[in-house]
Amino acid sequence: MTEEIGVKMLKYTYVHKIKKGYGLF
Repeated sequence: MTEEIGVKMLKYTYVHKIKKGYGLF
């Protein structure tokens, strides 16, 4: 469960970075 949440957060952050542009979190 903990690992799944971590992966989800990582994926969300990764997509967010690409959408907003590299450099922004």
